[in-house]
Amino acid sequence: MYNLETPAGQIFCGTHTTLGFSSALNKVMRLVEADMKMEQVLQSFMVDLDVDSKNASVAGQALTCASSIQCAAFLQRQQVWVSLQAAAVLIYHFGHLTEFLSQNPHINNRLACLVREVMELPYLKVVLVVFACLGVHLVEHFYARTIEKDATHTQLREFYKGLHTGLGVPISDNYTTFTTPEYPVVSDKLFSSVKKTYTEEVLNSVSDLVAEHLDEVMKLTDLMQPHLQTVLARQRRDYGIDEETFSMDYPVSE
Repeated sequence: MYNLETPAGQIFCGTHTTLGFSSALNKVMRLVEADMKMEQVLQSFMVDLDVDSKNASVAGQALTCASSIQCAAFLQRQQVWVSLQAAAVLIYHFGHLTEFLSQNPHINNRLACLVREVMELPYLKVVLVVFACLGVHLVEHFYARTIEKDATHTQLREFYKGLHTGLGVPISDNYTTFTTPEYPVVSDKLFSSVKKTYTEEVLNSVSDLVAEHLDEVMKLTDLMQPHLQTVLARQRRDYGIDEETFSMDYPVSE
């Protein structure tokens, strides 16, 4: 039993849940790519792209490969959600990276060759936008609130339940403009601080790209949200988020 009014502290780290979010996103993309017959596309690549792991996706691997070229600093950080922030940064640098690889054909190692090919995939930009938006609206806030040293279990339970409810609702028209938090339990202050870490220029580049692929972005996001909702309910089951599906092992109660 937990004392609800005792600060939860960083012992209640969100690593497992953020890993779950990442796995869920890749699982959905793997299913989408299977319907797209992506294995046939991969056969035309000059070098092999390893997507053999259980929930790996071509889009997820593409983001990892491109990020390792555009900014090695991302690979040095250990936070799980950094890949979603990397998606936003990759959108910002997409044109520059494409131009750089085009102007330097002598850079022909395996990684560079893979990045050249995956960046030509027509659906990649849509996936990058979806990943970036979920990072801004969901994952950054979940982690920041979870490790906040003064957060009590009561506050965390309300926050998790609010996120869970929000993930069951279709995204709003403001979702891709980043003008307001998508989920009511996210405070304006926290939302503003997250946006500062991304920078206005990066977020604007994401919003601009959305305009070209709005329908696809909305559909893919709405497809992913129920899977993220399940991850949250399962990983934070002791807060009674969805007791019918995931019973509490060690209930957080009075």
